Amino acid sequence: MKGALSHVLDNLTGSRERKVVSETIAISSIKKFHVVSKEVDIRIFPHDNPEIDIVLQTYEDGPDLAISSEGESIEITVRNQEHGNRSILSIHRYLSCRLTIKLPRECVEQWNIQTTSGNVEIEKIVAERLKISSRSGDLKLRDLLIANVNIKGTSGDMNCEYIKSDKISVSASSGNITLSEVYGDVEGGVTSGNIRAMAIRGTEVSFQATSGNVKLHDIQAEKLVCSATSGSILGENVHVGLLRTKLTLET
Repeated sequence: MKGALSHVLDNLTGSRERKVVSETIAISSIKKFHVVSKEVDIRIFPHDNPEIDIVLQTYEDGPDLAISSEGESIEITVRNQEHGNRSILSIHRYLSCRLTIKLPRECVEQWNIQTTSGNVEIEKIVAERLKISSRSGDLKLRDLLIANVNIKGTSGDMNCEYIKSDKISVSASSGNITLSEVYGDVEGGVTSGNIRAMAIRGTEVSFQATSGNVKLHDIQAEKLVCSATSGSILGENVHVGLLRTKLTLET
């Protein structure tokens, strides 16, 4: 069965030969960095070199890389190549593709990442602003120092740990949100899914779940607001100056 499926995919999409597309940008400081992708996994992390290394792991006839720059702004777009009727099936759902960006830790002031589906992983980055918009796919943020973080997803799990920020806002229509060791004001919301928050230190912290549970552990804040329309709110080792909870239905 697996061999037959591979044969069908080959006929629909052509060659499955792997290839690597790479670019190096000789710049050490950028004001705005925009990444646009449809179904490719994205990984961003620092290195000690002064330039920016961009690597797309793809295949023949698969997603391609486009880079444009204007002033202090750079945009990276991962484009799907057109194959007529062969686009009925997309081979990069069968063979994973990955976009890797390596750059100096404090190189970019503002990040804007847009992805349709595909996982996003970012670690050890310093910036003024990070904005992520995703329709589906998991998100992992780790060891970040960013003044303002705004994340919106339709479906997929979100995991944020070791984050220092003035404010971090995370929302998902369907999926779970996990926040661990976050320093700064926090706002988390899910329509269908659970919120789990641990070791949070902030002035104002709020969590809202329409259908799902909110679980809190080791929270310190001047103001904490939690609500669960259909689900439960559980808290352990929670220290706040002002606590307000709203629970319509506990299950």
